[in-house]
Amino acid sequence: MPGTGKIKKTPSRPRNSGRPFGRDDVVAAVIEAAGELFSRRGFDGVSVRDIAKKAGVNHGLIHRHFGSKENLRRQTLQRMADAMLADVRGAGSLQEISRLAFQSLTKHERFWRILARTILDGHGTGDLHRRFPIARHLTEQVKAAVKRGGLRGDLDPRMVVAAMFSFSCGFIMFEPFILAAAGLDGVKPDKVRDAVLAAAMSLLTGPDDVKR
Repeated sequence: MPGTGKIKKTPSRPRNSGRPFGRDDVVAAVIEAAGELFSRRGFDGVSVRDIAKKAGVNHGLIHRHFGSKENLRRQTLQRMADAMLADVRGAGSLQEISRLAFQSLTKHERFWRILARTILDGHGTGDLHRRFPIARHLTEQVKAAVKRGGLRGDLDPRMVVAAMFSFSCGFIMFEPFILAAAGLDGVKPDKVRDAVLAAAMSLLTGPDDVKR
């Protein structure tokens, strides 16, 4: 008879389960877990099951939403890169962008740790990123600075950005050694970073242009 059939209820999230539920929650939890584990143990030292256990999800959901561990790594790095780009958008000058980018890279420690471990494990750049939003943004800012006369006209913006990445990543990864070797290990890290960044920028712009 009409109206006597049972209505199937949509599964709801268990109360107080503490487990991710729904695509967005699962993806966010998996990326967070992957970022922590990849940065501590490297890509090859982490399994999909390790990530699933850390995220509190079934490992089959990782394959469903990411397809592979390699794609998960790329998306994890991409999320971090997008967050770092948000940190530098709206900066008014190349010097300010450089300072904010340096601070953001310091804040997003997992990002550069995953990069370093991935490269040391012998994986290529295709395993790291498909897009490079920060590099593109910095390149456009360098081009604008050259056009305004803030940087020498003979500078290749790509080379400037490569130098900026080399400086910031190298300094952050080897900071304890660099500070000790330069006799700066007794100085507050934040003060040293600001001074070192200003010194690096003065090589491109001249000392008077880096004052804030």
